[in-house]
Amino acid sequence: MTASFILQGLKRKNDEALSLEKNLTVRVGYTVSKKVGKAVLRNKVKRRLREAVKIAFKESKESGCDYVIIARRGCDQTCFREIVKELTWALKHLHRLLA
Repeated sequence: MTASFILQGLKRKNDEALSLEKNLTVRVGYTVSKKVGKAVLRNKVKRRLREAVKIAFKESKESGCDYVIIARRGCDQTCFREIVKELTWALKHLHRLLA
């Protein structure tokens, strides 16, 4: 949990019925509720979170995991660099818990 968002993660179990490619992919879901603001603001927050994920996941992602990012109030006011920094920090801590 950070000031801007909550990051949740779950490591998928290797299922022999699924292809190896599907087990190695990383899936990310975004949740921005009406508490954050109107539709235009929520879409802006989702776009910023998607870009932050692209940057933060370059250095620290774990294959075969599912992630959910839940935006919090005030996420739209947070500087983009701060969001990337918080996301990188949250990923490191989440990976420690999943290991």
